[in-house]
Amino acid sequence: MKYPLLIFNEPSATMRSSKKLSEHGRRKFSRQRFGTFCMKVLLAISLVYVILFFVVVIIFHSNEGLRNNVFAAPYSPIRKSTLIERLRQQHDVTAGRVEEEEVVIISPLKKKAMTHYNAELSLNRNILKLEQRVDASACRKFHESDDGDKQQIVAVMDDKCRELVSTEASSSGELIAFNPLDEERLLCGVVIPHKRPIHLPLNESCLEPTRLFPVEPTLNGKGLPPIRIGDKGPFENWQCDVPCQIGTTSRTRTIFGTSWSFQFSMEGEHYYGNLKIFPRDYLNDHYFATTSFKSEVPLPYFSWAEYSIQEPAVDFDKVIKGASFIARNCNSKNNREGVVQGLIDAGFRVDSLSGCLNNARPPNGLNMNDKKKVQQQYLFHLAFENGCVDDYITEKMWGTLQSGTLPVYFGAPNVRDHVPENSIIIVQDFPTHEDLADYLHEVANNRTLYESYHAWRKKLPQSFIKKYNFTHTHSNCRMCRWAYAKNYGLGWNHEDQRVEETFIPRTLMLDGNTGEIRKPFQEQWMDTSGKFAVTTAAGTNFAAICEDFSCSKKYQTMDLPKYGLTRTVWAHDGVIDVYIDGTNYQGNTNDLIFRLNTDVKSQRPIRSQSSKRDNKFTFVFQDSHTRFTLLTSWDAQVSISRLGVVDISLDKGSFSWFPNLVVRIIVENIDTFHQGGEKKGPYYFASRMTNDFFNSVEILRVA
Repeated sequence: MKYPLLIFNEPSATMRSSKKLSEHGRRKFSRQRFGTFCMKVLLAISLVYVILFFVVVIIFHSNEGLRNNVFAAPYSPIRKSTLIERLRQQHDVTAGRVEEEEVVIISPLKKKAMTHYNAELSLNRNILKLEQRVDASACRKFHESDDGDKQQIVAVMDDKCRELVSTEASSSGELIAFNPLDEERLLCGVVIPHKRPIHLPLNESCLEPTRLFPVEPTLNGKGLPPIRIGDKGPFENWQCDVPCQIGTTSRTRTIFGTSWSFQFSMEGEHYYGNLKIFPRDYLNDHYFATTSFKSEVPLPYFSWAEYSIQEPAVDFDKVIKGASFIARNCNSKNNREGVVQGLIDAGFRVDSLSGCLNNARPPNGLNMNDKKKVQQQYLFHLAFENGCVDDYITEKMWGTLQSGTLPVYFGAPNVRDHVPENSIIIVQDFPTHEDLADYLHEVANNRTLYESYHAWRKKLPQSFIKKYNFTHTHSNCRMCRWAYAKNYGLGWNHEDQRVEETFIPRTLMLDGNTGEIRKPFQEQWMDTSGKFAVTTAAGTNFAAICEDFSCSKKYQTMDLPKYGLTRTVWAHDGVIDVYIDGTNYQGNTNDLIFRLNTDVKSQRPIRSQSSKRDNKFTFVFQDSHTRFTLLTSWDAQVSISRLGVVDISLDKGSFSWFPNLVVRIIVENIDTFHQGGEKKGPYYFASRMTNDFFNSVEILRVA
């Protein structure tokens, strides 16, 4: 037999060493190759970023002027050096420093220079700079002070701009508007975007005041944009009596486009500290939608849609003469399990049917999936909350009332404010567990006494119906209502959770004969001697429209012929603007008084601010219901002559400096809901309308 030859070739030490070197070399090569690969990737990424950067820069410089200027194609931006040279040649001006943030363009058709100014720069000063550079002028009047500085006043357009918008010959010039606010406004029938100039169409609506809202705010919000609740979209319409949309929400809900945030939860503050309401939270725009009735939008567990609490009472003779108890948490904040154990130890029957202190099974073969039927097997049910906090009344209470049995309640200290009278037994009314157990024995053995706790079921008390009437409306809609009222300065009825008119209605009402304002205040004109000025209403058909003081009109012009003054009143955005044109003021001996007779029971202002540097003049007075805020375009003397009567003194010298005076009247309800709300100021709406008043849309006329 031949055997196969087996050869064992053991590698030498040299070969083994060589093999190790070879493996080391391969590993080293792999690391080098990996490093090279990474470097190439980084270089490629860097190259892509560099290319993108240059592309963005090229696109930006190519389109910046077109995106920002007020002209459409074929206008195009030009370089600053070219602009400076053209300005020198065409307008014979010395080109000063051009801000880096400015985007300056030339209209090749009109040959006029226009500037899109950086919003951070002073708009008034920029307008003045532009007037000096080119043949253009601001439509609003300026007053030159003793130090040579021009100050803007809030006023209507000058005569040249008025003529421009009153004629159909648009070739005679053009208007450019700039809105310095961070929100859009409406003028000449078009939207004026914020901080970007726009070419205005020429029509007579340009003579109307600038508006913030497309229509006058009413109680139903028709024609106004929706209130949006949520951090982001998509927003979907929600059925509500004001425009309302709901987006992506969380436990902290925001009102989109504002700084207002809501803590939204039906949990108790004893477990979640962020739900505790502090009196000054509202000052930081921090609001609440919780079970607390101190919330701006309360979220009670009870609602008419979920609970029908007028169900018949259980049959006294057929049910167990004891109490049921259902709870899983045996480590409550208020030690409710100790109360249960105390009743058991005192000899009163308590069937604990759930995880905590379990000692029985549901009777009659029932299961815990139907708690209502389980509760209906007993005379009592221990409706014990897991904490004792005001207004924190959960389904434990409302489900028990609905089942027809008698609740033995342990929880919110103010529970009596929430339930029909004599409808529950309250644990805190008894000094000891034994006393409570003795009373339950007494009720369980006295039909008349037991049924007295159910007498309310025949007819719900009006106090209960009124208290929970707001729960007919979903919390989402109520939150939209609250935000709508706050946004537009309307009244908010916290108890009913609805929008309402201000205590003194702010609708403008005019006298059908004279054109004088009758509501929300009564207008009078007199001189300092006490003589009433004679007034005439402009317009031939006005008296027919406004008979018996029962008309509402958005504006009306009235003449004071003795003084050569014209007064025009406009109602818009929930405020009233009074324009007093003193261009033809005749300079009579006595000064003139513009008097406002109001229903505000106040004899002194709560705030009177005069800032000549900023041309901001504010006068605020109020009573327990209403706050009036008066804004004036120059430092007119405002005072309260007697209860509810405000006088604006117009001395004869003022109109020589300021041909026009504008007075804005803002009417708001006092915030009586929040602690210290009557002292807070200004409120959101007044602050918004004040900002609008003192930051007018700038209009430039280019001939």
